[in-house]
Amino acid sequence: MHQVKYGLFYDNHTHMENPDVGKDFDPEYFTDQLKRCGVDYIAFHARCNVGMAYYETKIGIKHPALTYDLFGRLAECCKKKGIALVAYLNGGISTMETVEHREWATRYMPGTDSFGKVTPFAITTCYNSLFRSHIIAMIKEIASNYPVDGFFIDCLNNYPCVCPTCVRMMKTRGFDFTDEKEIREFARQSVLSYCDDISAAVKEIIPDPMLYFNGPVFGTVKDKDTFYDCECLPTAGWGYEYLPTMAHYLRNVKPGTQLLNMTGRFYCWGDFGGLRNVDSLKFDLFYGLVHGMRPNVGGHFHPRGDKDQAVFDRIAEVYHELQKYDSWYEEAIHPADIAMVYPYDNRELRSHVPVKSCVRMLEELKMQFDIVLADCGKSWDQYKLLILPEEVEITKLLADRIHA
Repeated sequence: MHQVKYGLFYDNHTHMENPDVGKDFDPEYFTDQLKRCGVDYIAFHARCNVGMAYYETKIGIKHPALTYDLFGRLAECCKKKGIALVAYLNGGISTMETVEHREWATRYMPGTDSFGKVTPFAITTCYNSLFRSHIIAMIKEIASNYPVDGFFIDCLNNYPCVCPTCVRMMKTRGFDFTDEKEIREFARQSVLSYCDDISAAVKEIIPDPMLYFNGPVFGTVKDKDTFYDCECLPTAGWGYEYLPTMAHYLRNVKPGTQLLNMTGRFYCWGDFGGLRNVDSLKFDLFYGLVHGMRPNVGGHFHPRGDKDQAVFDRIAEVYHELQKYDSWYEEAIHPADIAMVYPYDNRELRSHVPVKSCVRMLEELKMQFDIVLADCGKSWDQYKLLILPEEVEITKLLADRIHA
């Protein structure tokens, strides 16, 4: 599996009515710019949120304005220039495919749709419908026909579906399909089953793939993810306390797994014209490097394929500064004599005020610490102090480990 040094991540979600898709894209220029920046890895869209494919597909819906194999041409250039390529597919959201197949869309109980209303972005899918086999077929098609190193599967959230298929499966497995809590637990299990199927399909074709499932909490897919990509745009809702929490936590979920630190070249997703301050980008990426997280900058691919020279210049400026210090970061270890203990992985871990407060306190005191879960495989023998943040539930497993 490729070990990333410097990465870029491209989002591209283009409505079918958008004209001139890929018209001005020059893959030779694009990959030359990647090399100039020192980039050795990119994640690039093969299929987007809208359900459009950007390669020659016999299974999906190729964007009607795209007149050639955009993804394929890029893949050829990346292979020629030694740049690892991970194919991005949205595995949980589609517009056009759910218009053609309404039975693939999530059917929500009233009040449980996290988007509030149906929008062009927010047509979520049912993981137990034929959408599952459709996406897996597209993944196998890409893995078989293009020199990709793996896949980034996005938006795998727990959409609480009560379609006839899900209700039938809930009845069979003993879930109460009228209880929202049980529906959400069934949805969580459905996501994990979906990830298992994708992982098995990919590994049939790529023996040692880069594979990341974005959506489930990290600890629940540690047997499926082969790398982690920590998405954190501090100015876009994550805040400046998110990265410190995740940096001290992720390295202990599955020790030895490579970690990427994905910030953004802009201030928020959708900010096509935005360009973040150089020092702001350096702050995020240097912080990640200190904690063993390789730099990865997210951005948008313009539907026409515009050159975006200013973006590449900004990335080059930042990455060239980081690269001066590579010898200090590569193969560094992160000894800690303090552990903040949490009972199990959930979404609250990264937003829980007592956890964030404890992280801030320990950082300001310049203490070396980890965040560990009760079920992590890592020994706690190295720690001289265990901290349990306020409001943490003492489960039996956690109590047993503390007393051990």
